[in-house]
Amino acid sequence: MTDTPRFNAFLAEAIPAAWSEFAFFHRKKNPEKEQRAEIARLWREKAVLAESGDSSRGSWIACPSGTPAERLAGHGFLPCAMEAVPADVLLNFVLAMRIGTPAGEPTYRMPSATYWEAKRNPKSHTMVCFKPEFVEYAGMQVLKISATGFKAVRPGFPSKKASAVFSETSPGTYENVGYRIPEAGDVVKEAPIRSARPRLPWTPMRPEGSGPMDSKVGFASWLVGGINASGMASLEAAHIESRPVKELVGRRGMTSHLDKSKLVEAIFSSLASREIHLYDRRTEADNLGAWELFSSAMTKACDGFGLAVTDRGNSPYVETAAQIFVAIDREEAFDEDGAADTKPAAVASFPRPVQCFTGEIVTRPSEDAGSEISPAAVLVMLANSVLKDEVAARRLIMPREWVATDVMGSVADYVFCDGFADGEDKTFAGIQIARDGSIEFLEEPTEGRLYESVIARKLTPVFRRLASDPPRKEFVGAVEILTTPVRALPLFTKKGMSGHFTGVRVVERLGAYYSSGSDNPKSLKVEKSLVLRQVERVGGTFSGDLEMMAGFCVDPTVRLNAATVWPAPYKLLREYFFTKP
Repeated sequence: MTDTPRFNAFLAEAIPAAWSEFAFFHRKKNPEKEQRAEIARLWREKAVLAESGDSSRGSWIACPSGTPAERLAGHGFLPCAMEAVPADVLLNFVLAMRIGTPAGEPTYRMPSATYWEAKRNPKSHTMVCFKPEFVEYAGMQVLKISATGFKAVRPGFPSKKASAVFSETSPGTYENVGYRIPEAGDVVKEAPIRSARPRLPWTPMRPEGSGPMDSKVGFASWLVGGINASGMASLEAAHIESRPVKELVGRRGMTSHLDKSKLVEAIFSSLASREIHLYDRRTEADNLGAWELFSSAMTKACDGFGLAVTDRGNSPYVETAAQIFVAIDREEAFDEDGAADTKPAAVASFPRPVQCFTGEIVTRPSEDAGSEISPAAVLVMLANSVLKDEVAARRLIMPREWVATDVMGSVADYVFCDGFADGEDKTFAGIQIARDGSIEFLEEPTEGRLYESVIARKLTPVFRRLASDPPRKEFVGAVEILTTPVRALPLFTKKGMSGHFTGVRVVERLGAYYSSGSDNPKSLKVEKSLVLRQVERVGGTFSGDLEMMAGFCVDPTVRLNAATVWPAPYKLLREYFFTKP
């Protein structure tokens, strides 16, 4: 298989000569429901070839050259030169119109997109498809690939809700034939499937014999090749260099990740005793197995670390210095039968912080093997148990290399801020970690008040910003950590993965970082790509922010060999809010 790009970001150039057979029209606002239905009708008549756009920039449509302008003027679409159409819109037109199908896999087409079938379940009559889309970011074209579901309506299951209906207009090609109440045999577009992501892996299980429909990385590579072959645009992988974060942690003898030995050392140096007390607080809502299975599996997993397990079963709490592990019901059980969540009552029965777990922690590696709990899962539970103790004590207990003062600054210079749902209201909280490891939490009723409170202390507030959130332009001096559409892609082979997918890495070109889940990645087990997060100082710049924020992600509180994807103080802040009275 050919080499694949390391990131999903490309430099793109449209080929003007290839677009001479098209006419373009632009509308400053996205079409309303009735207008969109008219666009779909014109698409079925081949008068409109594709539609693309967004709420901020409006809508573009591509039509055959020579289409009369008056035919679309009534819908608010005015003629537009090809040079005025954004590059990401042109690329989405290519996706909707010109890319073929590898090996005859079915496709599902709408006016604005084409979906490629990757997985099919004949029993449930469902299909899981790749949905690609280009967005522009930092002067590059970023290819996003998500999963969307389709479903064939079975006899005896009539629907009373109108849906986008697809029909097979040619072998292997299903086109949107209208929006109506579906009948048996119709194919309808489902909402994105919750379980679709693991069913469409980022890397194939058997790279040597895989095709473009077997993984997201393979599909992306095939898709880019198809666009280049179409002659309508030229895509070249953006030159993005990354390096391990060093300024904060590297100079103190740490690497940019935590390997197993360092993780174990950090956790066990923080325990008051090497004993675990195990309690069962499950109910009828989630009867996943005999308690003896849980207890014996936990005892076996802890033995390898020299940890003693005391089985307390359903007994009342007994005062102890040991860490407390409590088995509770799965959250999904309450969705299934409408029962009330039993976790709050289970936790409330203990006068001190406890670490909860559910039946999913018990696995069977093979049919011949017995049930077991992974030692790595025990380490994660211990780390999170210590973290709960830290929040309760308002002081760090577990060693963190990033707490030490650095010439560039200190974690004490920042307050990490976030908002939390509090019933029907929202509370905004912040956490400051002092140079001696002591912790202080702040609370305010609004985000603006929290910002002002932090600034009054002559500290720097740090906010997370998701892609859908507006920028905080008025919060001058604050740091924003922005989720970007750029991702580091896993590779098909182990060559280069150790540097590309290890620890926390800084991308200076984008002012961003990304953090991986392993210090020794194995390409066949990489389940997802890594999101790049940009670090910005509102109203100015500070060269140390990026290194500092990336360095705060090197922390032993997530999972074995892993870094946090947001600065680790956010995990303490979240724990504080969810455990407070």
